[in-house]
Formats: sequence, structure tokens, C-alpha cells
Amino acid sequence: EVDVVCCDASLVLNQLRHGPRNMLKVLSGVDLIRGLRERGFSGLACIVTGDSDAKALNNEPEIDMVIMKGTPVPEMAAAIQDGLACREAMKRACTVADADTEIFL
Repeated sequence: EVDVVCCDASLVLNQLRHGPRNMLKVLSGVDLIRGLRERGFSGLACIVTGDSDAKALNNEPEIDMVIMKGTPVPEMAAAIQDGLACREAMKRACTVADADTEIFL
């Protein structure tokens, strides 16, 4: 079983099988995670975004964590570990706040 899924808020997919070769499709990371949840995914769902409205993404019920692009990888890893611990212990009742980095859980 997968414990964590992290994806970008906006995914650009090249439609090689279902359309012209140069046709691109934009998929919302929230929609991708929503689909995973509908298929039974129960792990930690993380969105990585550069959007200034990251707090709005955090209000999506399918999303457990929003991390801003540019966050150093060690901080991202620590936040994800904390998120897993919080999810197990309190079922999303934790908040992680760092003065230098916006990470919403």
C-alpha cells in the first residue's frame, strides 16, 4: 500500500494515445488525488504549488498537506514525516507552521 502521494497542483499531460500528438491536457492535482481517494487511497495526499492561494487548496477535503514550491527538500521530507505521524495520531488535527516556509497541514 502507498503511504504518500505528492503531486503538483497543475499537471500538463501530453495526449499521445487519445488525440493529436501535440495536444496537451491540464489536469488538476486535486482532481488526480480526488480520483485516487475514490479508488480507495487512504494515505497522505500532498499538493506542491507555487500558487499564492495555497490556503484555499488546503481547504480541499481530499488534500492533507500543501507545500509551497521552492521549499527545500529536507523541509519537505520533514513535513511529510510529521504529516504521516499526525495523520496516524490525530486524523488531520495537527497544524505545522514554519516562520520561513509556508506548509499547511
